[in-house]
Amino acid sequence: KLKTYSKDLVIQRPVASRTALFLDENDNRGQSFQAAKLNAQAAALRAEAARLEAEQKEVDAENLAKLFRSFDSNNDGIISVQELQEGLSAALAPASKSGFTVTSEQAARVLAAFDLSGDGALQLSEFPPLGVEAFRSRLEQLLRDEESAVRVAREQLRRAQAEARALAEIAAMINNEPPSGADRVLALLPFLLPFLDSLEYSRALIAACQLQDNPVVSAVLQLSRAFEAVPFSGLATFYLFSLWVRNLSLNRLIRFSIQQAILLDVALILPGLGGSVAGVLSGGSVDAELAGLASSVTFFAMLVCVTYSVLLTALGKEPGGIPFISDRVRDRVPTTEQFQQMFNVTEGQIRPKDPPSREKPNNRK
Repeated sequence: KLKTYSKDLVIQRPVASRTALFLDENDNRGQSFQAAKLNAQAAALRAEAARLEAEQKEVDAENLAKLFRSFDSNNDGIISVQELQEGLSAALAPASKSGFTVTSEQAARVLAAFDLSGDGALQLSEFPPLGVEAFRSRLEQLLRDEESAVRVAREQLRRAQAEARALAEIAAMINNEPPSGADRVLALLPFLLPFLDSLEYSRALIAACQLQDNPVVSAVLQLSRAFEAVPFSGLATFYLFSLWVRNLSLNRLIRFSIQQAILLDVALILPGLGGSVAGVLSGGSVDAELAGLASSVTFFAMLVCVTYSVLLTALGKEPGGIPFISDRVRDRVPTTEQFQQMFNVTEGQIRPKDPPSREKPNNRK
């Protein structure tokens, strides 16, 4: 029995293997057939899609050419700025309740956006595929840009007007107008201070020229003695001038004269200081002739400066030609522009500028 069973088993195994192989081959043939069928269907669909796409391109090209011809009113094969303006106005008018029309400038800017050749006209090859919608989109962008530019310009104008008003208010704070006749007369008076103070240096010159009996010289010397007779007259006058020069309502010529007279008077300190130092160095025995010469030179120099200042002031001009002194005067008597620079103007608001900070040097290593 065992042998018989084994023999049957050996016989049955080859039969089963051949059956499975046959089934696998049939299955592979079926799958290959289905794949080929699907590939054929896909190829047919692609060909159909290509055909439809080509037909659509032809239709689109025909519609685009037709739209192009609708803008090309003279049929010359190009669209000029005028033709684009007329065509866009006609195309966009129905959608605009306010009767919107395209200006020639707007049409030119729209055309320039699509004019690839730069010849100032549109050919069919440059005509946008979206047609009127592309033009509309570009035109709307231009309008938005124009509105934005107008808003910016209005804001800039508003700020400029506010700044101009503020600067005018600042300019009104200081009197830099052309001097009147009364202003010129008042501007002459401050120069009496350095002139009277310089007379003490004129003694040697008056004696050398024998001018003691001259009526003009006598009158001037009497005026000087009367001025000196008042206690602290020079100091009081100097202090009053220092206050008045800060009064911005005074005409600029008056303030300039006051400041220059103050500095000229201060300059007289130097000869006196020099004489004192010379006396100390020489043991108190300074040569009288040399001292008289120095005094005469000092008086003559001051007389020239005062005469120059008086003449120009009488003509209504600033005596700004005295070396060193006039430069310091200009620093202390600002012009309208310099005075305006002392303020910050923001949105029409006026605020004085903060003084420049002086940082202490850091010596730490």
